[in-house]
Amino acid sequence: AWHGIQSLRALIGGLPERGFGISLCHYETSPGEPPALTPWLAEWVDRLAGVEGREAPLCFGDLWGPGSGAAGGPRHPGPGRPPVNIDLRMVTTCVTLGRPVLFPLHPSVRKTFYFCADELRRVFPERIVAHLVRHAQPAENVRTEHGRPLLRLPLSEHLPVVFAARLSLSFPLLIAAVPLYAVDYDRRGNRRGGADAPNPGVRTAERVWFSDGGLSSNLPIRLFDRPLPARPTLAIDLEDRPPSTHHDAQIPVVFRGPMARDGGGERQRWQRIDLTRGLGSVTRFLTCLFYTSKEWRDNVGAAAPGSLDRVISVRHGPEEGGLNLTMPPGVIQSLAARGSVAAERLLQRFAPDAEGEALGYRAHRWVRFRIAMRHLEDLLMEFQTRYDEGDPSYASMCLEPDADLGRPLKKGQLETLEPLLGELRAVLAKWEPVWRRGQRGFAPGSPKPFFETEFVPPV
Repeated sequence: AWHGIQSLRALIGGLPERGFGISLCHYETSPGEPPALTPWLAEWVDRLAGVEGREAPLCFGDLWGPGSGAAGGPRHPGPGRPPVNIDLRMVTTCVTLGRPVLFPLHPSVRKTFYFCADELRRVFPERIVAHLVRHAQPAENVRTEHGRPLLRLPLSEHLPVVFAARLSLSFPLLIAAVPLYAVDYDRRGNRRGGADAPNPGVRTAERVWFSDGGLSSNLPIRLFDRPLPARPTLAIDLEDRPPSTHHDAQIPVVFRGPMARDGGGERQRWQRIDLTRGLGSVTRFLTCLFYTSKEWRDNVGAAAPGSLDRVISVRHGPEEGGLNLTMPPGVIQSLAARGSVAAERLLQRFAPDAEGEALGYRAHRWVRFRIAMRHLEDLLMEFQTRYDEGDPSYASMCLEPDADLGRPLKKGQLETLEPLLGELRAVLAKWEPVWRRGQRGFAPGSPKPFFETEFVPPV
């Protein structure tokens, strides 16, 4: 037992040197041995995309199609630019900064992160690192604490898909986290390359760790959403099999939609706690606290109108999924078969039939239109109510720019916007009485519960 404790202490003590994971998922293998996870994934992704043997790995720009890369992809579109062909997005978690990060990176987020090629060689094949270096942006004024040079991440169109995938799948303590670098601008010497810096004009970057995307979002369907969708966004989720007391306990695949009229309510994801297991009950309670803190937004969003009709859940038992790393082939095949059933159910609801009719998608678009217009109506009415309020009012700040406020409208903007704002106010003046009566407009009969509008920066 003592030797076991010593071995455990040695294993835990060595985790920081291995990126806080038991496996780096990248190591040399002998001929005939299966490859490590990351080299295998890189080869499999290229083969699946039909670019096997090419010098460059599959990148996000390959998925977007011609002309979309210059726009920064789907996260930074511009007028007149073509839509992307395949909109692949992945979530990872920057544990150091305590926030999710979405790949492909938004242009404003990409400028935050740098990389050290030698450190990435520990977790990525040389071909991937060489590609990153080849397309990296220069960062002459950023160094590590030890003076090592760094590179800025490539534009998203040149970012390998396997790079984002590896950052996203870094399961805590099992698969090593991936190190990148960022500048802490509160650190002495980092503000404008302060005079008190060891090397004036050079900022010091520190290591930031990227781990499992599920720590911040396990069902990030909202990342693909638009107020008025141009195509359906569907999701297959996993959930625990309910207890035998449920009337549908044996149903392996369910939509998160409304229940039958005689039952009422909506399907919700429950985290049940058995009070009779002593320490096990306490452990379960702590587990529920953890999952609630990281998944509440996904759970609330997935149960909202316009979302619950496109999220289907595959149920699994305690012996399936999760940390069951040695599932027998029969269990894997059973879980995969349920995934196929879920896909078929989604197709039945959203794919066009023989006559080209997609009733489920048409109904989904109508619900989303009702929701979007209800929000737009409320936002415009708040604009109408608040525009002339305050001292100075929003109107005077807009049309009589004050340079002291910063970011004033330019003369050309004012000449364009002033008559348009006047026309908008005139239209809203006619709309306001209708909105205040609450008898007409888009609010009555709109889907419930109502959404709340929030403005959030890109992740």
